[in-house]
Amino acid sequence: MTLDRHEGCGHIILNGLDSCEKCMKSREFIDNNTPLGWLSKVLPQNRFTILIFYRGKWCSGCQTYLQQTDPIVSEIRNSGGDIYAICAQSQKEVEITQKDWKLHYQLVADPKNVIAKKYNMGVMNQKGKKFSKFFEVLSEYLNKTPEIPKMEDGIAMPALLVFKQDGSILYSWKSKPLENNLFGGLNRINPADVLKIVQFYFSNESVVDSVKQYVRKNSYDTFLQILNDKEGLKLFNNHLKKEFNSESLEFILDVDQLRSHQDGADDIFASYIPGGANKELNLPGTIRKLVTSEFNAGSKIGAFNPAYEHVKFSLSEDSFNRFVNTEDFIRIAGRIIPQCFTSEPVDDVCFIK
Repeated sequence: MTLDRHEGCGHIILNGLDSCEKCMKSREFIDNNTPLGWLSKVLPQNRFTILIFYRGKWCSGCQTYLQQTDPIVSEIRNSGGDIYAICAQSQKEVEITQKDWKLHYQLVADPKNVIAKKYNMGVMNQKGKKFSKFFEVLSEYLNKTPEIPKMEDGIAMPALLVFKQDGSILYSWKSKPLENNLFGGLNRINPADVLKIVQFYFSNESVVDSVKQYVRKNSYDTFLQILNDKEGLKLFNNHLKKEFNSESLEFILDVDQLRSHQDGADDIFASYIPGGANKELNLPGTIRKLVTSEFNAGSKIGAFNPAYEHVKFSLSEDSFNRFVNTEDFIRIAGRIIPQCFTSEPVDDVCFIK
C-alpha cells in the first residue's frame, strides 16, 4: 500500500488513485444543492477548517490570493486543520479553476451563495443598488467575461471563516467594498496571519476562551479601555494594519483631535468621507450623505458625529473581536481586564486559575 496526495486537492489517497474520496463526497453534497450539508460533513473531520470565499476564475486578484495561500496548506493540515475555497460558479467551472490554478486544496461550488449568506459574509448582486457602482466600474470587463452574468445569485465578497470542529466560528473576516480597493478585491487578510491566531488559540484555549467570554459581555467598554491604553492602542493599530483597516482608528483619533483643537476639518473630510477618498471609510450610504450634507452646510465639526459613532461601534464589534483572539491582546489583557486573571471570579464573567 502506498500513500500519496491527490493532485487536485492535496488530500491523502491510497495506491496512487486518480480520485479522492473526500473530494467526491464534497462534490456529491454540492451537486445535490446542499452546501450546508456538505459543510456539516466536513467540519467534524478536522480540529479546525478554514473557508475562503473568492469571486471566481475570472478574478485575477482571487487567483493571486489563493495561490499565495497554497504554501501554508501543509502547515494547516499538520496543525490539525484543513482549508477550502468556495465561490458561486458552477461545479464544472470550479473544477477547471482547480486544475488551471494548480492548488493543493479543494475548491467548492456554491452557486446560490448559501454558505456566504448563512454566515453573513456579504454577497454582491447586480440586481441591487448597494453594489451597482461595482458592476458599473466593471461593465466593460463584464462584457468580456460571460461567466459573471451567469452568477444570477450574486458574487460572494472576498472573505474568510475559521470553524472549530463543533461548527462554532473561531475567526471571521470579510472585505470592505470600497472604490479605492476595487470593492474588496484588494487588501485581503493574510491567511498566514490567521493561521498564527488559530495556532495560538489552540495552545492557550482556556485563557483565550475566558477572556473572550468577558469581552463578549463587555465589548464596548473593553474596546474603550484599549483606546485609552498607550500600548493597547499601538498593538490594536498594528492589528488593523494587517486587516487593511487602520484608517478607521485614524479617523477616530483625528476627530478626537479636531474636537480638542477645532482645526483640520477640511482635511479630515477630504481624506475619509467621499467615495474613492484616500482613506475612504466603510460607511452606509445614508451616513455618508448625512455627513456630507451637514459638512457642506457649515457644521465643520458636528457633521462627523454620525460617522464617528458608526466607525467606533463597528470597530468594537468587528476588528476588535478578532484582536481579542491574538497573542498581543492576551499579553496585555491582565492589565486591561485584570478581573479575568484573579484567583476568584469577578461578577461571574471571567475566571482563569
